[in-house]
Amino acid sequence: MGIEYKLHEKGQRPWGNWEVISLGVKHVVKKITVNPHSSLSLQMHYHRGEHWVITSGNPTVTIGDERSE
Repeated sequence: MGIEYKLHEKGQRPWGNWEVISLGVKHVVKKITVNPHSSLSLQMHYHRGEHWVITSGNPTVTIGDERSE
């Protein structure tokens, strides 16, 4: 079985939801919707990169010790 079955994988979380919109051998692209006044936990990944594109809203973003509003 290939990885195609995961292409439409979706999940609900207390902060909102996510959906896989592109899946490749070396990448996964997810659409993440964060509910107003909700937040994601801080995370750190040593063996992969993350790239975020914010398309709407006015989030506070924390990278290391830096916070941006």
